[in-house]
Amino acid sequence: MSATTVHGQGRSLAKSALSISRLMTLSAIAVIITVAAFAIYSSTSFLEHRVGGDRFRAIENGAALIADYIPPPLLPYEALTLVNATLASSNPDIKAAISKWRELQKSFDDRMRYWEAEMEARPFLDLAKWKPFHDGFVSHGQIFWTDLNKEIIPALQAGDRQKAREVSDKLTTEFVEFQKFVQDNQSFISDQLAVDEKESLAASSLALQVGYVLAGALCVGLAALFLLGNRHVVRALTRISEVMSKLANGDLTVSIPYEARRDEVGEMARAVSVFKAQAQENFTVKEANEYVIGKLGEGLQRLSRGDLTQKITDPFPESLDPLRISFNEMVDALQVIIANVRAGADGISSGTSEISHASDDLSRRTENQAANLEQTAAALAEITSKVRDTAAGASHARSIVALAKSDADKSGMVVDRAISAMKAIETSSQRISQIVGLVDDMAFQTNLLALNAGVEAARAGDVGRGFSVVASEVRALAQRSAEAAKDIREHLSTAQDAVEEGVQLVAETGTSLRSIIERIADINQVVTEIAASAEHQASGLQEVNTAVEQMDMVTQQNAAMVEETTAATRTLTEQSGELARIVARFRLAGQAGSTGSGGMGRAA
Repeated sequence: MSATTVHGQGRSLAKSALSISRLMTLSAIAVIITVAAFAIYSSTSFLEHRVGGDRFRAIENGAALIADYIPPPLLPYEALTLVNATLASSNPDIKAAISKWRELQKSFDDRMRYWEAEMEARPFLDLAKWKPFHDGFVSHGQIFWTDLNKEIIPALQAGDRQKAREVSDKLTTEFVEFQKFVQDNQSFISDQLAVDEKESLAASSLALQVGYVLAGALCVGLAALFLLGNRHVVRALTRISEVMSKLANGDLTVSIPYEARRDEVGEMARAVSVFKAQAQENFTVKEANEYVIGKLGEGLQRLSRGDLTQKITDPFPESLDPLRISFNEMVDALQVIIANVRAGADGISSGTSEISHASDDLSRRTENQAANLEQTAAALAEITSKVRDTAAGASHARSIVALAKSDADKSGMVVDRAISAMKAIETSSQRISQIVGLVDDMAFQTNLLALNAGVEAARAGDVGRGFSVVASEVRALAQRSAEAAKDIREHLSTAQDAVEEGVQLVAETGTSLRSIIERIADINQVVTEIAASAEHQASGLQEVNTAVEQMDMVTQQNAAMVEETTAATRTLTEQSGELARIVARFRLAGQAGSTGSGGMGRAA
């Protein structure tokens, strides 16, 4: 019997109406209605009797009205008392008394208007009785206040205390009549207040009793609902829970109770019955799975031992038989793979042996080539060092020649400056000679002027004697200046001859220095070419040396790689041997007969 069939039968037994749900719904509705009714009644009673409610306001207004109306009327009584006190006083304060009386009258009028408005808006007394009572109360009050204002106060203001006493007696009589009127007509007010208080107390008591009754009914209903639920629901759920625990522990023989019930408990019982059928079906499948797992376990153990000759021949259940077929196909595929691996391992072993011998020969040849390249690299390094020293010497010689050329250029510049200086000296000598000639002419002219001055002084006689002495001195000075100019001209002539000879010698020296500078420039060019050639040769040899070193390095690396290849080949040979040993563990169909037992054989 399948789980689908049992579940279908369980659903066919379900009913359309759920009794427990209906019961719970009805119970909840009853509770809600009860609570709502109690809440409505309580709120209505509370609103009516609460502080500030209509009933409370009526009682409160009645108490306030009694305070204002019931005898003695307080405001007229207080005014009458003040009149008597004022008249009894020997020095009364008339102004204060008048102010107090008018204040009391204003309060009286305000209270009367208040009660008129209050009774019109929210009447709490019988208006048929209230209206005559109120009108009479106001009428007596107006008589009292009229006599007080028109007779007592004017008499006191005029100082007529005797008249004031007579009016006071009249005012007392009026107050007594006022009080008698109130006493005769006020009984309906106290009676009405007593009725209101009694009704309010009765309503409060009734609300409290109704609350007690509803609370008791609610408690009884909830207790009945609890007992009913415990009997018909909790016990059934406990029993079904015990059955489910037994099913969970593997007891598939237990019977399912309450399947015939038409409520939710019956639904649960039928669902548990479906679970029971499913568990029985699962148990059957579990047995079949254990059989299949056992067979597959045996085959996998043989595979783990390397036995590829056994297959599973006993059929599995229909839904699991593809596992057996797949297992047998896997065994066939493994036989082919292991056979191919074994053949490949043999080929790898043979090839690695040949590669190992070739690698050994290549390693030895590479080592010899590396040794030869190392010697060549050492020789080239030595030649490169010699050529580099030669290039360095040529560079040093070029530097020395360059310094000599620089010194020669500086000497040529000095000679040129000396020639320029000699020419300047020659020019200066010529100008000095011209200046000396000018001085000589000046001495000659001065001498002539001195002679003329002497002639003129002689002519003047004694008056020109002083000028004659001065003229003699000037003439003597002119003669000395002429002699000095002559000496200077002779010396300048000698110096000018020496300068001309020096200029000629310096010019010849400059010509010789220029010739030396040209020779030094030729030597510098030759030495520069030698240094450049030596540097080029050294650079070329350095490149050759670098190439040889790289070849040596590459050859050494090749030798190391050949050694690594040889070692890898030996390792590969060892691993191929290990692979052959591992593959040899497997038993193939062409190497052994049937070794199966139980449900194992050679054919699928």
